[in-house]
Amino acid sequence: MASRPVKGTWGARLAQIEDLLRANPFLSVRELSRSLNVSTMTVRRDLDRLKERGSIVRVHGGAVVREKESPMGEREGRRQLQKAAIAEAALGLIQPGATVVIDSGTTAAALARALLAFPVRPLTVVTHALNVAVALLADAGLHVSVAGGDLRPGTASLIGPVTRNYYASIRAEVAFLSAVGVTEDEGFSNSNFAEAEIKATIQSRTDRVVALLDASKCGIRSMVSFLPIDGVDDIITDWEIDPDWAQRFREHGVRLTVAAKPAEP
Repeated sequence: MASRPVKGTWGARLAQIEDLLRANPFLSVRELSRSLNVSTMTVRRDLDRLKERGSIVRVHGGAVVREKESPMGEREGRRQLQKAAIAEAALGLIQPGATVVIDSGTTAAALARALLAFPVRPLTVVTHALNVAVALLADAGLHVSVAGGDLRPGTASLIGPVTRNYYASIRAEVAFLSAVGVTEDEGFSNSNFAEAEIKATIQSRTDRVVALLDASKCGIRSMVSFLPIDGVDDIITDWEIDPDWAQRFREHGVRLTVAAKPAEP
C-alpha cells in the first residue's frame, strides 16, 4: 500500500483505520503503520482505542473489522436468483437413504426449500438452523433432526458446546456448508467463532463436504477461518464466478459446479 500521511487529530486517524479495514478486512500493524505513515506504537494505541469502541477485533499481529450482521430477512433478499440456482444444483448430490447436514445461512435455507420438491426419499436431514428445520416441516416424509444449543440472535441458528458435541457424535454422507467468504490464503471464513467451530466439526464427521458459495463471496475474508479450500470436496457457485477464481478452486483439487443462470421467463 502507498504511504499516505494522516494529518490532524487522532480521531481522524481512527476513522482512516476503520476505512482501511473495511476495504481490507485484515491488516497487520506494520501495514497500517506504512499506510498511515506513523509508528507501529501509535498504530497499536489506535487499535486499542478502536477495540474499546467495539468497531474492531484485535488479532495476532493486527486487527480485523468487527462485522455487523444484517438481519436474516435482509440477507435472504440478496442474490435470491443465484442462491436458488445453487440450491437446485446441490440436489444432484443427495442420494436416497442418506443423512444430510444442512448448515445455517441463507443459501442453505434455499436448499431446504428446494428439497421439498425433490422426490428422493427416504432422507434424514440434520441441522442447527431453525429456519431450515421450519422450512422442512411441510414434508412429513423427511426425518429432521435438530442439534440443540444456544440460540444465536439474528441468525436463527443454534450454537455452543451442545451443538458441537451433537455433530461430533454422528456421521453423515453429505454436508452442505455456507461461508461469509473465501480467500486463497485463509480458506473459508465466518464472522462468529462458535459457528466456525461447528462447521469444522461437521466437516470432520462427513464423507462429502460441499460449500454453497455464491460468487460475490470470493475474495472476502471474515474474522474466523474454519477450513482451507481443499477442506471441502465440492464447491457449488453461480454463473457470475470469476474465471480466475474457478481456476484457483480447481487447482486446489476441488470439484467445482457452476449453476447456470435460469432462462428469462
